[in-house]
Amino acid sequence: MGGVSVRKPIVGNVFTTTESPPDRLIPYHHEMAHVTDHPKFLFFHCDVPAPEGGQTPIALSHVIYERMAAIEPEFVKRLAAEGLRYVRIVPEENDFSSALGRGWKSTFFAESKEDAEVKAKKAGFDIEWLPGNNLKTVTEVLPAIRTNKHNGRTIWFNSVLNVYVAWQDDRNDRTKAVIFPNGDTLQSSWVDSLTKVTEEIGVSFRWEKCDTVLIDNMQVLHSRNHFTPPRVILASLFKDE
Repeated sequence: MGGVSVRKPIVGNVFTTTESPPDRLIPYHHEMAHVTDHPKFLFFHCDVPAPEGGQTPIALSHVIYERMAAIEPEFVKRLAAEGLRYVRIVPEENDFSSALGRGWKSTFFAESKEDAEVKAKKAGFDIEWLPGNNLKTVTEVLPAIRTNKHNGRTIWFNSVLNVYVAWQDDRNDRTKAVIFPNGDTLQSSWVDSLTKVTEEIGVSFRWEKCDTVLIDNMQVLHSRNHFTPPRVILASLFKDE
């Protein structure tokens, strides 16, 4: 609960990947790192490879942490000490023209405002109803730097890059969508450094039909390149370890 991307259900726990427009790059991110109840593992399966583009670049989160701690130490220290909150204005129904167009009915599996309020608050969101049946949601404070309990590595686990770069549409201002607990926004120079780091360490591969990839969501960030349709990548998300 709390995902921002519109997906199409296929069967059971299998969905299409983000149905955002093919001309839009999806920046590096851990799946649903902007909510408490994020998946631990991701399966991606290629049903229809794009004729051009559409790669899913990946990057190791502990390497990103190490690089960022070296070049932006004050930023990383503040992330570790304070954590972050994520702000989004959500439409009532799904908006397929937006990379973050999942409506509040779909997000919270609700049919009424009252039901959405109850479920949103239970999930830890502060909410505010806005004109046009839009819903403003603000997450609780979430850790931005964590420790991988399996190997003890300190890891970069947040949605800074994806949110600051991509959470932009007629309702949302990306530069105000990720904030420190006191309301401070991020410096663009920090995001520039992060973008450079991910570009330097990321690796990519071309999808072929029936390729299947398993991703540890805690250890690996993923992205999506622009592509020429058609492209169908299926996803299945798992919370249990």
